Amino acid sequence: MSFDAAANAGIIQPLQEFIAIAGTEPEPEINAHEELVRVLQIKQTSWRNAPALRDRIKQWVEKTDGVVLGENGPELQLD
Repeated sequence: MSFDAAANAGIIQPLQEFIAIAGTEPEPEINAHEELVRVLQIKQTSWRNAPALRDRIKQWVEKTDGVVLGENGPELQLD
């Protein structure tokens, strides 16, 4: 039996519509410093584990305020 024949005979039930329900709670706000620290941790891990990405990480450090390139990769700039 073909799919069309089975669907027309009621053997295969039609899919119900999938409706995305919007969340009722607002997403927590992330301040700029928390976001910088989160991204910095990712860049530090990449620096250690993926040496091929170091040139791209250096470029990110040059473009990002508050971050410097230390002996062991990117780190927060201490004032």
